[in-house]
Amino acid sequence: MPLSDFQKRKVEHLFNVEDINKNGVLQEDDYILIAKKQLAKSGISDESEQGQKYIQVYKDEWLRLSTEAKAEEGMVTLDKYTNYFENIIEKNDFSFFKNVVHTYIASGDTDGDGKLSLEEYAALLSAVGISEDQAKANFDQLDLNKDGYLDESEFLHHLQQFLTSDDPASVSNHFLGHQSLSFN
Repeated sequence: MPLSDFQKRKVEHLFNVEDINKNGVLQEDDYILIAKKQLAKSGISDESEQGQKYIQVYKDEWLRLSTEAKAEEGMVTLDKYTNYFENIIEKNDFSFFKNVVHTYIASGDTDGDGKLSLEEYAALLSAVGISEDQAKANFDQLDLNKDGYLDESEFLHHLQQFLTSDDPASVSNHFLGHQSLSFN
């Protein structure tokens, strides 16, 4: 089943978040920049063994995306990115995202408790250009079990809902911090 116009707008938003250098295509450099910014926010050197392993995870994620989205000349266009997510949603197979979510949370988890506090979540999102104020504005709604943290299951839930829901009022539409972003 093709994506609705609403879902396409959300996928385009995700594409724009990942297009760190804002050149209109996704490339490996975007993923490396995301990793390096997240490491810097976490106080981890990108030259350290831990930093290199983290960057490798993002390079692997790029390799998977570029292969599955059929990148041309090392670039994934918005159309190819949208088709990629359309296939994931159609198959209802979000298994790959479990590893991505685990890695993403681990990169921002500065105290090592396996989940993100409000401060950790806001700092992590600032690495992809989302203001801490925007991230903080939605944190309480995203915290489904109201324990003051976002864990992997909550984050994965919001990612899946972001991609699959056609409900403009869903808090998952703003899990990347954009409470002012209108998908209506």
